[in-house]
Amino acid sequence: MGAGDEEVKIEFEEEKKYHRQEYDPDRPCPFCGSQVTFLERARNPIRRLFPTRYVFWIECSRCRAKGPVNENSEAAGNDWDTRMV
Repeated sequence: MGAGDEEVKIEFEEEKKYHRQEYDPDRPCPFCGSQVTFLERARNPIRRLFPTRYVFWIECSRCRAKGPVNENSEAAGNDWDTRMV
């Protein structure tokens, strides 16, 4: 390394196979009425349906009802909030 060159360190956060975070729904769970839901993310084991690395869905924290699996978090939230009851 010459004068003025600085060593650049790049740190990567350990990639998780599964991730859960709270989601604030527009509508409660259709099965139990709970307002507490989670946005779930998992690695996509089969890429035939979705070519993305991860798949997303919304899950009720009380009764564990799940919304449809989607290729991004926005679509998962939209499907949960606009579902037919």
